[in-house]
Amino acid sequence: MSAVSSVMVEMREALELGVLPPSGRPLPAVPGGYVSAMPCGLGLVEFHETATEKGERGFHLARVIRIDDYPAEF
Repeated sequence: MSAVSSVMVEMREALELGVLPPSGRPLPAVPGGYVSAMPCGLGLVEFHETATEKGERGFHLARVIRIDDYPAEF
């Protein structure tokens, strides 16, 4: 879980600067959806850009995609 924690820290730091996390890449056909690589090549984190109750920019961690989740024939 420390890999996910480091991505969460990156997302929080980006919010404080008012920017998108540097490792975030847009997901095609998912408006406001992004994917970011976890450290050490452990997998991907999908997150969505949202707004808080106060109308401030925020991110929602949608899912964690680990490398070992894929079938061998994929």
